[in-house]
Amino acid sequence: MTAPYDPYEGRHSTRTPGEDVPRQETPRHDQDDQGGPYPPRAPYTSYPQDTDPGYAGGTGVAGSLDPRSYLNGGPARFGAAVSQGLAHLLTFRGRASRSAFWWFTLFTVIVQTALEIIVSRASHGARSADAPLAAVATLLTLALTVRRLHDSNRTGWWWLIGWIPLIGWVVLLVFTLLPGTRGPNRFDVAQ
Repeated sequence: MTAPYDPYEGRHSTRTPGEDVPRQETPRHDQDDQGGPYPPRAPYTSYPQDTDPGYAGGTGVAGSLDPRSYLNGGPARFGAAVSQGLAHLLTFRGRASRSAFWWFTLFTVIVQTALEIIVSRASHGARSADAPLAAVATLLTLALTVRRLHDSNRTGWWWLIGWIPLIGWVVLLVFTLLPGTRGPNRFDVAQ
């Protein structure tokens, strides 16, 4: 026997003739191919480099499922981001993750602020050293910004948009905030 047609739903009702309340069906988007409510979970795996604290992308904790290296957009903690960022100051190939970019940017802001305080106290406010320090900070982060653009599969030449006042800075900021591409992209470094 088929269920009665419900004119309000435009389809056959899920009620059987003796039920007052319709039965709840599991929504289709919550079912996997076997008809179960949810897809099965992936098995727990870890990679050897995840347990090595010296590994630039590693967390030092087993179970971090991201085997990418620093130059392939792997995540990095503050110390790894600073040490690898300084080690690769002139490396324009490869990718840089959001964490690596923003931790190194925080490091440059801290160093720049400290240097401004030292210079202003040493010169007793006679001259400002803001312009040379800002130029040095920009040069320190140039290669890292190019690698950050590579992580979102954009060419490094997008860095030049930062020369456009206000609008260019906002666009470049948005590009650095966007997540990187999942998996490999055309800017990956062969290992």
